[in-house]
Amino acid sequence: MYSFKLKLKDQKTLVLFTAQLEGDDGHYGYLIDKIIKRNGEPYSQILFLCPDYLWPKIGSMLNSSSSELVSNITRISQVKQINFYVFDGYADLKHCREILNNSSSPTETNKLKHDIITQGLLALIEHRKDKVIQKAPSGTVFQKPSGDKFSEFIKASELAVGFSENQFVAFALLAHRPRRECKHAIQHIWIDTSSIASYVEALIYFITKFNEDTFKPLQYHSFQSYGEGDSEGYKTCTPQVKDNVWVIISASRTNNLGVSIYEEWQGLKHDQIITLLSYTDSKGIMQPLCGSDREPSHEAFRSGDNIVVNISKFSDAHTQAAKHGYEMPVKIVGENFTAQVKDPTTVLLKKVHGPAEIRNFIEPNKHSKNLRVHCFRQKKLRPIFFDFEAFTKNEDAFKKEYLDWLRKIVKWYVPRPISAVIFDKNDSASCLLHKQLCDEFNFLKNIKKIDINTLESLDHDGAIIALLPVMTRGNSLIKLNSDLRLIGHKGQRIFITPFAITPSKRDYIAFESSLTFGPKGLKYQFLNFRRVFIGHQEEKTSWAQEYEVISGFSNQKWQLRKKTLESRSSGLISDIGISCDPESTKLAFNQDFAFWAPEYDAHKVNPSAVYLTVSAILQNLRETPPVTTGSDSLYAQVYQHSVLAPSNFSRFNDPLLQSCLWRCAYSRELDYRYQDDLSRAFSDIVTRLAQCRANGDHNATLDILIGIATQKIQLSKSSLQNLINSLRHILTSHEEYIEVLDFIENDFKHHSSGTKVI
Repeated sequence: MYSFKLKLKDQKTLVLFTAQLEGDDGHYGYLIDKIIKRNGEPYSQILFLCPDYLWPKIGSMLNSSSSELVSNITRISQVKQINFYVFDGYADLKHCREILNNSSSPTETNKLKHDIITQGLLALIEHRKDKVIQKAPSGTVFQKPSGDKFSEFIKASELAVGFSENQFVAFALLAHRPRRECKHAIQHIWIDTSSIASYVEALIYFITKFNEDTFKPLQYHSFQSYGEGDSEGYKTCTPQVKDNVWVIISASRTNNLGVSIYEEWQGLKHDQIITLLSYTDSKGIMQPLCGSDREPSHEAFRSGDNIVVNISKFSDAHTQAAKHGYEMPVKIVGENFTAQVKDPTTVLLKKVHGPAEIRNFIEPNKHSKNLRVHCFRQKKLRPIFFDFEAFTKNEDAFKKEYLDWLRKIVKWYVPRPISAVIFDKNDSASCLLHKQLCDEFNFLKNIKKIDINTLESLDHDGAIIALLPVMTRGNSLIKLNSDLRLIGHKGQRIFITPFAITPSKRDYIAFESSLTFGPKGLKYQFLNFRRVFIGHQEEKTSWAQEYEVISGFSNQKWQLRKKTLESRSSGLISDIGISCDPESTKLAFNQDFAFWAPEYDAHKVNPSAVYLTVSAILQNLRETPPVTTGSDSLYAQVYQHSVLAPSNFSRFNDPLLQSCLWRCAYSRELDYRYQDDLSRAFSDIVTRLAQCRANGDHNATLDILIGIATQKIQLSKSSLQNLINSLRHILTSHEEYIEVLDFIENDFKHHSSGTKVI
C-alpha cells in the first residue's frame, strides 16, 4: 500500500492507495496501523483509493462488523472524515463510501484526481530526489549524444520501488491514456527506455483488468531514445500503423523529444504522447488534465509536448547547461552512466611539479614582452601568444641560443640542393623566419619561395623546407602535408617550427607522429627549438567568461575593465587579473617565486610569463598519472578526479599568482560543491582576503570573486551563501564588490539581460 500526505482544502489528508488485493481486512488493518505509527502525526481526513474492480472485495470488508480495516481507521484521533474512492480505466474517480462524515463534503473528483496524481508523484520524488535527479560528481558532467552537457540527469526509473509505488505511477499514466470509442484502440506502447518497464507492466495490467480481457492484447516496445542523428531510436523504428500507438517518455528537460517524435512519426495525435517527468510545463496546453489549476491556453501548443508532472522544484540547476566545457564528460547510454567511486584528491602545488619547459622556455622570456595572453592573432583569439617578431628584436642569451640552434639544424638536416622553401607569404612572422634563414645561409636566398596556399609550381621530386615560426596545434602543417601528398610530391620534407605552445604533450606527440610519417616506412623531419604545454582546452577562456559577466555591470570599475578586455589586438600583458589598486592595473607579484631561479626583478616581470608558468605546471600534473606521483596528479578519470587544494590560494599569496591559479585551472579542478570541508576552506580564504581588502590591502579578492561569478570556481550552496553574507558585511562600502555579490546571489543572473559575447 502506498501512502502520502495530501494538501486538500487546508485539511491534512492521508491518502492510502492500493491497486491489488493485498490481504484480508486484518492485513489491511495491520498496514494502516503501521502507516499511522510511522508517520506519527494526526490527520483530519483519510482518503482510501483503489481500482473499481477491487471495490466488491474492499466494500465487503467495510460491511463486516468485526472489520480490522474499519476499526484501525476509525480509532485514529482527530480524523473527521474517511472517504473511499475507486478509479476506472482512465483514472477517473468515483466516490463510493464515507465514514465519520463530520460536515465536510467530498471534494470534486476531477480536482481531486489532479491533486492526487501531482502530489503523489512529487511525494515519491521527495523521498528519493537524489536518486531521481542525479547530480554529476564533482569535476564531471553528463553528456547527451547531442553533445549538450548538464550537471543533472533525471533518472525516472528510480522514482518508485516496490509494487504499490510502481502501480501508483501506472495510475498517474492511466490518467493520460488516449480516449477512444473502442477500448482496445491502443495496442502498442512505445517507451524511450526499458528501465521504466515496471511502470508499463503495471499500466498494462490495469488496462487489461479494466477491459476485462482474458489475455494481454497490449504490447510494449523500447525505442532507446539515446543515439546520434539518424541513429536516434525513434528514427530507426517508426511504427507502420500510428493510430494504435501510445508513446510514453520517461523524462525530458524541455519536452523536445515528444515534439520530435510527433514530427517524425507522421499520423500521431497529440494525446498519444506523454512525458512522465519534466522540468518544463507544456507550452500552450491544448486540454489540461481535469482538475488542473492551469487554464486552457490561447498560446499555440506544441504537438507532442504533454507532461504528467513538473519536478523542477527539486532541481538546483535545471536551467543551466554546463558552461566551461572541460569537465570530465560522463556519457549517458539509456539511463546508465559511470560515476566516480571515490572523493576527489586535493593537489598542493610543489616545486617538483614544474616541468623543464619553465626553465628552458618561459624563464628566459620573463622580462620581455614576447609573451602575452588573450590576444587576437592569425585570425584567432589565442589564450597565450608568443610574439615571434618581438622576440627577434631582442639581443639576449636566449636569442643567441636560438640562432645557434637554427644554424646547426640547417647544416645537419637540410640537403643540397633544396628545391623550394614553403611558408605563408602573408604572415610577417613567417617572412621574418625565412629572412633569418637566408641571412645565415646564402644558398637559401636563391631557392624558390612558394606560398603555403599555392603549390602548383612545386617540383614534385625535390626536397622542400616548410616554415612555421610558432605553432599551437600545427593544423597548417598537417594541411600542407596533405596537400603535398595530393599533388604527388615525392621528395624529402623538412618542417621547421622553432616554437610550439600546444595544449598537451599527447597532442604534440600525435601531431609530430602524423606529420613525419612518410612513404614506405621513411620519415620526414620536424625540427623544433622550444615547446611548452599549456592546457587551455576549455571552450572559453577566463577572460571571455569574465566579459560575459561584467558586461551586465554598471560600476565605473567594470566599464574600464570591459574596455581592457576588448583590446584584443594587443592582448593582455599587465592586466591579466583585476586589480583593486587605483594606482595600478597590475596585480602585485613578489620575489622568490618557487618555480623560478631567484635572480630576477619582480617589478620588471611580464605577468604573462607568470601565467604561462602556472599553465605549464597544471598541464604537467594533468598529464602525469597518479601511479607516477601518488596523489599529486590532476590526471582526469571518471572514477576519481582531483582538485586544487584551497590552501594553494593562501600558500601562493601574491595577487597575480592567485589570479593565475583559477584562470589557468579547468573548472573541474575548482569544483568544491560536494565536499563541504573544501568549500568551507576556500570560503575562509576569500573571507580573510576580503578583511584585508577592507583594511586597505590591494589583493586579489575582486578577481577571485569574478572566478566565482563565472562559476569556474564552484562552492556548496551553504558555503556560497555564507560567503556572500560575510562579504556583504565586510565590503559594504565597496560598490564594485557588492555588484558581483548581487549577481552571484541572483542565481548568477543579471537583473537586466543583454550581454555581449566576445
